[in-house]
Amino acid sequence: MRYIALLLGLAALATAAETKFSGYLWDDDSATFVVRPTSELENWEFTVPGDVYFWVKVYDGYTSMLEDFDLSEHKTVTVKGAKGKRVLFKIYAVAGEGKWSAASGTGSAESRYTVTLAGTTPKSGRSTATPTDGGGFTGTIVEPDTARFSVTTRSDPETWKFEIPSDAYFWMKIDDENGRELDDLRLQTSRYVKLVGGGKFSFRLYTVGGDGAWSAKRMSGSGDNPHVVSKSAGKPSSPTTSSGRSTANPKPGGRFEGVIVEPDTARFSVTTKADPETWKFEIPSDAYFWMKIDDAQGNELDDVRLQTSRYVRLVGGGKFSFRLYTVGGDGSWSAKRISGSGENPHVVTAATAGTHSGALDENGAQSFVVVAQKDPEDWKFTWPSDADFRVRVHDRDGDELGDFDLSEGSTITLRGGGKFTLEVRSEDGRGAWTAKRQ
Repeated sequence: MRYIALLLGLAALATAAETKFSGYLWDDDSATFVVRPTSELENWEFTVPGDVYFWVKVYDGYTSMLEDFDLSEHKTVTVKGAKGKRVLFKIYAVAGEGKWSAASGTGSAESRYTVTLAGTTPKSGRSTATPTDGGGFTGTIVEPDTARFSVTTRSDPETWKFEIPSDAYFWMKIDDENGRELDDLRLQTSRYVKLVGGGKFSFRLYTVGGDGAWSAKRMSGSGDNPHVVSKSAGKPSSPTTSSGRSTANPKPGGRFEGVIVEPDTARFSVTTKADPETWKFEIPSDAYFWMKIDDAQGNELDDVRLQTSRYVRLVGGGKFSFRLYTVGGDGSWSAKRISGSGENPHVVTAATAGTHSGALDENGAQSFVVVAQKDPEDWKFTWPSDADFRVRVHDRDGDELGDFDLSEGSTITLRGGGKFTLEVRSEDGRGAWTAKRQ
């Protein structure tokens, strides 16, 4: 049997009766379940351990994510406007592990979070981006949401001015018309953005702390100390880069050292000397550091939790860019190239590679990124015959296209071209898996 990853839906993973779901989340694990509300307003109350960071994503139907929120702040979700419709919840662990449950009921009014399915304003969760007269945009960013908009420049170069709250930490990712991420900038220090190369640019405004109203408008001139974003330059290529007070400094022997200061990001890039090649990271024991890894084309390959993955093994060769950031705490860090693979390394493979592989423990999951070389493109999987492995497919915007049981078909066909993220996970059993481009 062959799967097609296009507009197929997610599979529900209910573990109890229709009105109650429960399970156990390991660190970095996730679980999903589907409900069909019987009224226009329906509450779902979550119970999670008090010493963990569990979040929930809420999807409208099959693919559109509506909300992504912290269960330590909101224990009850009110689903509005969804009577008789399919609503999917994905609960996942950012840090810690333990039992969870979700049950329909009244819940706590003080910690209630409302999710609305109906709406006509383009948005991501409760964040909005609304066109204004004169070609500008205004909106609101509500933590932890993202607001998106796109522009086609009228001149080259062209400068845009952003207004944001003084007490919130807003960042912005900028993509070209092909979905390649060009930059990720901190708007507190870069209110003017100069676009170079002409054509279409897409913007994703997000918050790492606080929320509030924002605006963007096209202006004449270059503004005060503008941040330049060029289509030809793509990702920052300097070996020494910083964001805010966070730093990444090259050292003798090809090492890097620096400091991460909440909520900043430290960046550096390397060109591998071997394939594969392993890097070892040292970080504070009392801080939660994560790291995004991109390939030479700006494709985000992985988002690694450094508390559990001190060794990172790069496969496919070439240039890799790293963005270290904190979700709690700050402090010094270092990275160095080592011989061998290290202890239980986290494997990151370039998106253009023809083979991806890994090994899963029971209930574990691993992801990899594919840039399709043709359309359609087939990927064939192998896995232990006595294990139950599934594959979830996302498009380049993060929307889920399908959730497939490999025992019912070992080949997944990717249609539409571009970038896909595939998550391999174990529902039962453990062992090695491979995925090969056909």
